[in-house]
Amino acid sequence: MCIHRKSYREDSISVQARLPIARLSSGKEIETMTTSPEVAFSARVSKHLTDLQPQQIIIFDQLITNVGSAYDPSSGVFTCPLSGTYQLFATILSGFNNKVESGIVVNDIEVARLYSGAQHAHGSSTAVMILLLEKGDLVSVRVLYQPTSHVHGVYSTFSAYLLKPL
Repeated sequence: MCIHRKSYREDSISVQARLPIARLSSGKEIETMTTSPEVAFSARVSKHLTDLQPQQIIIFDQLITNVGSAYDPSSGVFTCPLSGTYQLFATILSGFNNKVESGIVVNDIEVARLYSGAQHAHGSSTAVMILLLEKGDLVSVRVLYQPTSHVHGVYSTFSAYLLKPL
């Protein structure tokens, strides 16, 4: 459980965690209490991945955020800690002159597909999904049908967060 402080400025919005006051651009303060559980992660591939095989999980090994500790950077799997509505994001950048066919997979069922590839360049693809997940669901990003030779490190990311618990 977490309480947020949201401060609003005319030119941007910033969020500061754990304080229950919001200040509007007019200077007026209002209370904003949020007491829903927090689940969020963001991870990226730290170095280029090569020789990936069909159905192999792409491991996003460098954690940026892991609120709730539900993403395992050693396996590449997000284990849903509680039922709810989640937003998931995956971005894959292929190596130069390569293609990567991948997908977001929940409990061995493909729910989104990404195609990253280009001739004489890097290719990028992003998938964004809003899904109802149950506690214990396993979510990952996998190579789909054919071997791939190169997932570019640093630019390839996987993220999710809980929008609303059930």
